[in-house]
Amino acid sequence: MKFLSANATATVLLVMGRRLAKRGEFERHRRVMFSAFAVSSLFLLFYVGHKVSRNFETTTFNVEGWAKTAYLVLLGSHVLLAMTVPIIAIPLIRLGLKDE
Repeated sequence: MKFLSANATATVLLVMGRRLAKRGEFERHRRVMFSAFAVSSLFLLFYVGHKVSRNFETTTFNVEGWAKTAYLVLLGSHVLLAMTVPIIAIPLIRLGLKDE
C-alpha cells in the first residue's frame, strides 16, 4: 500500500504542476515538478530495496483467459512506461535546472 501512496502522491503533484504551468506560475510549477520527481525517486528506491530484501522473489498470477490477457497488457504497458519515463524526465529536469 505504501508504494501506491507514493505513486498517487507523484500523480497529484504532476497534475498540480501542469495546472500551475498553464496559469503561468512557473516557479511554483518548477518546485512541484521537482517534488514529483523526488517522490517518484523515493518510490523507486524503496521498491528496489524491497525486492532486494526479498531476494527478487516473484509472485505468480494464476489465471487464464481474458484475465491473463488483461494482466499481461497492463504489465507490458507498465514496463514500457517504467523504461521510457526516465529517458524523458531526466533531460527535462536538466532543462528545468537551467531555467530553460
